[in-house]
Amino acid sequence: NYFVQAGAFTNKDVADNLTEKLNQFGNISTSPTEIGGNRFYRVREGPYNNENEARSVLAQIENFGVAGAAVIKD
Repeated sequence: NYFVQAGAFTNKDVADNLTEKLNQFGNISTSPTEIGGNRFYRVREGPYNNENEARSVLAQIENFGVAGAAVIKD
């Protein structure tokens, strides 16, 4: 599966705020993960069946003003 990761934050409120702003793009969610002993909240859109679909949404999210978003294969 492919996802568009709009960001990863240590502050859940920041992640939730971005998730709310990006709801217009469809299936967006905030999920916790542990990296190097630290908790992060990932804001991701998807899943998509192929990379081209994910890249199309990535372009829309970047045009919306979210810098640093990326396509992730998970």
